Amino acid sequence: MKKPYNPILGEVFYAKWDTATRGTTKMVAEQVSHHPPVSAFFFENRKSNVLFNGHIYTRSKFLGNSAACIMEGQSQLYFINRNAEEYVITMPTVYVRGVIWGTLIMEIGGKVTLSCKTTDTHCEIEFKTKV
Repeated sequence: MKKPYNPILGEVFYAKWDTATRGTTKMVAEQVSHHPPVSAFFFENRKSNVLFNGHIYTRSKFLGNSAACIMEGQSQLYFINRNAEEYVITMPTVYVRGVIWGTLIMEIGGKVTLSCKTTDTHCEIEFKTKV
């Protein structure tokens, strides 16, 4: 596993995807802080009229035979052709079960919210874990 990008060194990750029907999607990501470790990202696809950006800070928690990666932060999804509607999205927690014994599995759990002030829309999705 490679070390994360270092904002002091100015390392930035760039990517680009081309598709015939949806156009070009460009992405840039950087670890913007070491302590705490905060990553920021930005995606854009002008042909599809979509912008997506956000930041994420992960906290780890050991739970006996499991570990949790608690995702703090949020992202914003913009639809440019709809009066720049902005949807704010939170992130769920990722669990790894069977770290010491048993079968190693990953699960997503917790609540994710999506909300838009422009359209007065709010959605809450709860991911249930087996345990």
